[in-house]
Amino acid sequence: MSFLRYALPTLPRRCITTLSLPTPGLRQDGTKYAGVHTVTLLPGDGIGPEMANAVKKVFRAMKVPVEWDEHNNVGKDTGENMKAVVQSIKRNKVALKGKTKLY
Repeated sequence: MSFLRYALPTLPRRCITTLSLPTPGLRQDGTKYAGVHTVTLLPGDGIGPEMANAVKKVFRAMKVPVEWDEHNNVGKDTGENMKAVVQSIKRNKVALKGKTKLY
């Protein structure tokens, strides 16, 4: 967590939307297998995929036990793909969403 103490003050405020750290004693639901949390990742459009790759790189460098359930083209698709995204978010209880342009 020492990385966050130094990294967060250097980021522009608009880049930080939500930071949720585990709280001891509180139950946290979500998909977790063998100590690895599954997180739904929605890279989005424009700069979103680049930011999502940067986040994955930072998590990998910090050895965060996360497996990504990645869904692309969320802003363009409707129907079956959107149902899969909603099911993934409900199952994992956590999602990271990049900027999405609505068409």
